Amino acid sequence: MNPVKAVLFDYGMVLSGPPDPAAWQRIRTITNLDEEPLHREYWAHRHDYDRGTLSGVAFWHKAAAGAGIALTPQQVAQLIDADTDLWSQLNQPMLDWAQRLQRAGIRTGILSNIGDAMTTGLTRRHAWLKAFTTTPGPTPSS
Repeated sequence: MNPVKAVLFDYGMVLSGPPDPAAWQRIRTITNLDEEPLHREYWAHRHDYDRGTLSGVAFWHKAAAGAGIALTPQQVAQLIDADTDLWSQLNQPMLDWAQRLQRAGIRTGILSNIGDAMTTGLTRRHAWLKAFTTTPGPTPSS
């Protein structure tokens, strides 16, 4: 039997828990959008953001334009922060397991679709992410 050399984790809904409803409400408050247009535009462009073809700033401007609103730079910064909070609830049992693997000398990595602004925000909030082996992802377009 071959020994385990590395374990890869996804971030969303594996190392993190479900989206934080309070953060979603902040997003609604910042945009002043009803639930339907916000959900529609958030998810219509989210895959491009997650795969790195849109930056966080471009994602929010595109989502806002689709909902018929314009955003100030301050609102975009607030939305990026709230969106990071949306996905920052932790799945503590998974995180504990990953840390046990790391202490045992097994390499761990995160193979996930995390956009540029989300990566920056998450690494600022969670020092434990530095223990994962990383490789650079694609550079998003503006």
